[in-house]
Amino acid sequence: MANVGEQIKSARERKKLSLRELEILTGISNPYLSQLENGKVVKPSPNFLWKLSFHLDLDFKQLMMDAGFITPLTIDENKHRSILFEDGLTDEEEVIIRNVLSYIRVAKNK
Repeated sequence: MANVGEQIKSARERKKLSLRELEILTGISNPYLSQLENGKVVKPSPNFLWKLSFHLDLDFKQLMMDAGFITPLTIDENKHRSILFEDGLTDEEEVIIRNVLSYIRVAKNK
């Protein structure tokens, strides 16, 4: 898996956003975003990762793992998935819900 900065840069370019446009969307300064994409910032705050995952359609949990904030769960996630997602959510809705849950868990542990 690419490092966090590479993932963010790749996603930003896929969405055809400039650093300035991403700055406006997220409130994260252009110089900081540039340093993050170039590997000078290797562990951005969970808050920044949340904003970037939301606006760049990235998996928040994966970014948190790649930045070293969380480790993969050892429990069987499929057991819980069937309960949570039996209402026929779209893939996009499922990603959003998972990202929100990951953010809540991280915020709770601060």
